[in-house]
Amino acid sequence: LDRTYVAWEPPLAPKDGQQRCSVWMFEGNSGEPVECREFESVEGGIKEIAIGEKHMLVLTHDGNVLSRGIASYGCVGHGGARDVSELSPIPALRGKRMKFVAAGPHYSVAVAEGGDVYSWGQAFQGETGLFSCVDSVPRFSPAITPFRVVEVSCGHGHVLARTESLQCIAWGENTCGQLGLGQKSKPTYKPQVLDIPSQVAAVSAGWAHSVVVGADGKAYAWGLNSHGQLGLGDSATRLAPELVESLAGAGP
Repeated sequence: LDRTYVAWEPPLAPKDGQQRCSVWMFEGNSGEPVECREFESVEGGIKEIAIGEKHMLVLTHDGNVLSRGIASYGCVGHGGARDVSELSPIPALRGKRMKFVAAGPHYSVAVAEGGDVYSWGQAFQGETGLFSCVDSVPRFSPAITPFRVVEVSCGHGHVLARTESLQCIAWGENTCGQLGLGQKSKPTYKPQVLDIPSQVAAVSAGWAHSVVVGADGKAYAWGLNSHGQLGLGDSATRLAPELVESLAGAGP
């Protein structure tokens, strides 16, 4: 999807008590946002939008997950290789109240209110946290669920997650040290707990690098750094989390 979406919620609830969300889109090289009327039909109010390479997930305040897009490796979650042109509820998640969704290029992750984690799509690098390589419908992840995940960020082939205990876990590809294990290694679908010198407040996964923000307000980065994307003042790859000194004074 050659588009960027921005969702906006009014600070005050309307008199009828219904939660509404306006969605705006930046498309191609245009610098002007365009309002997306197509989202007005989404029932329950939009809580979150997650974008993959050619598919989209929408989470509503009611906990429902809708998707649409090109079904590469089953990433839209409707089963098989059938593309989905209109936002439609994912059948396998009906009746399960979700609280968070995330999308990688060709895979998707959803976290339920009770902490259960479901994932689907391409998993050649273990990025879905499942033993299988491809799943076209959401599957329960017994490897990730015990960590009680509250936030997920999907990179190209690796995933970071923040847990209820404010730890950072990572799984998937590690050819550039993006898992932060102190060494490069084969990909793994099993979550690894990272050694971060602080409780974790937020996580973000890039193409092959990773960044977390600690509860101490400091940023830690690791992984591929060929373009200085780690913010460490050089272009050397890091295999373990390292304090971003240039931002160290920006915390509380």
